[in-house]
Amino acid sequence: MTGEAEADGDKTRGDSPRAFSSGADPSGSTSLLSTDALKTERGTQRRTALAVATVLSGIGVLALQFALAKPLTHWLLTAMLAVTCAVSGMSWLSARGARWAPSASALANGVLVTLSALAAVAHVGPLSAVACVLPIIVYYFAFGDSVAKAVWLFALTAVGYALVVGLASAGLVPLRDSLVELAISKMNLPALAMLGGFVEVVLVATYFMGRRTRRAALAAMEELEAARLRVEQRDALLEEAHADLDRAMEAGRFGRLSGTRVGAWLVDDVIGRGGMSEIYRAVHASSGEAAAMKVLHSSVLGEPTHVERFFREARVSSGLSSPHVVKVLDSGYAADGTPYLAMELLQGADLSRLLRERSRMSSSEVLELVSHASHALTTAHEAGIVHRDLKPQNLFLAEDAANGPALWRVLDFGISKIAEAGGTLTHGGAVVGTPRYMSPEQARGHAVDRRSDVFSLGVVTYRVLTGRPPFAGHDSMATMYQIMHVQPANPDDFMTEHGDVELALALVLAKDRARRFQTVAEFSHALAAAVRGELEPRLRDAARELLATEPWGSEVRARA
Repeated sequence: MTGEAEADGDKTRGDSPRAFSSGADPSGSTSLLSTDALKTERGTQRRTALAVATVLSGIGVLALQFALAKPLTHWLLTAMLAVTCAVSGMSWLSARGARWAPSASALANGVLVTLSALAAVAHVGPLSAVACVLPIIVYYFAFGDSVAKAVWLFALTAVGYALVVGLASAGLVPLRDSLVELAISKMNLPALAMLGGFVEVVLVATYFMGRRTRRAALAAMEELEAARLRVEQRDALLEEAHADLDRAMEAGRFGRLSGTRVGAWLVDDVIGRGGMSEIYRAVHASSGEAAAMKVLHSSVLGEPTHVERFFREARVSSGLSSPHVVKVLDSGYAADGTPYLAMELLQGADLSRLLRERSRMSSSEVLELVSHASHALTTAHEAGIVHRDLKPQNLFLAEDAANGPALWRVLDFGISKIAEAGGTLTHGGAVVGTPRYMSPEQARGHAVDRRSDVFSLGVVTYRVLTGRPPFAGHDSMATMYQIMHVQPANPDDFMTEHGDVELALALVLAKDRARRFQTVAEFSHALAAAVRGELEPRLRDAARELLATEPWGSEVRARA
């Protein structure tokens, strides 16, 4: 046992976080991914473009009425511009409340506006000022998210304009532009071809400028997203470092039992301290065996339920037979009536310390961690114990004194159900656990079962594989909101493991515990298969079905 003195509380009761279980995400951390941000920006651009198309086509209808000659083509163009004005106006009105528009609707509007512009160019003149509208149309669609749509509109505009110039050169379209009339009257067809070709060059340049601008915008936003993720990762490491620093500052201090004998143990310095307990380094008076001794604070000795729970859970913990569970060596009362629990003293480092040295672990290391932890948790679950506070500080890589292989140990079984005031837990019996690693049902203050530990092990797994926590609000309330209502970012964006690993993580982090892996052993086996790319088809289907309704990064309203 190390100096880890944080503990869990008993069964939750009273208030639950329902007061903040609805409404907007208070953390503000569920920011859109780069593509979604561009879609939102695209919606704003589309509404602006529709408004411009409505105004320009309306002005065109009015301007045409001042023409001296009004042939049939005049009225056909007037009707076409009127339709464009009406359709664009109605589309603008319907798009005002939408973040982005359906692709088919945007394409239909684009085709209508392009054909109207080409008709106007044919009527007024291929080198008139009306032709300036065409590059704007090309640029707008080139900046869009659909390459096919951009190419289609570019081809329609370029081919359509070339057709108008060709018809004008052949005398099939009446020319009203003075520059074109001058070129034709002097039979200067090369001049007309040059001027028409210039507009075509402008169209091509506009298209590539739009695509290049979009790529640059995407690159900038992805870099911004990467920077944000780096900050999140540093914040997570800093928070873990602060917690370790607090424990380190408590270590090596003289406690109220230091220098005394408690039962058969000679008590040394404090190696950890929490709100309701202290952990001392101790040595057996006869055998010299080292131990970690945990004692309750005198402030809670007057609470019979705490004392009874301490010994009840101590008895259960001592019955857990697993190399991945800390051994209970002794328990009893000190001379002053203080309950104590002596456990083996471990040498090594906990996961939080290892994650400070490197932010993530290899898949083989993760599989070993999950396998060892699932063995310990399975042993506890079969004994009716739910850990409820699984986190990096409670996962310890212990060195074997006989130079055997290092084993992961799960710390603080049983006794972790005693809520420690001033520790990582909330007060009043509302919510129990460390916010960043608790399950959705835990965050709501509901009764928990072994599937809560499954979720917490999944959170730890996501953390060590991706290098970032799946849930990280600016405070505990915001973090619990994310756990209940927000899917983490897609882990595939931060790791190189097989795609099946993403699916395994989706299942283990399901908000609804009925859709989650039902045991830690099931998750451990599935993760090992996923790393090999051999996840069972039924699990793949279940994960894909889950992600279809609750995709990564989305807000989830379903109740767990």
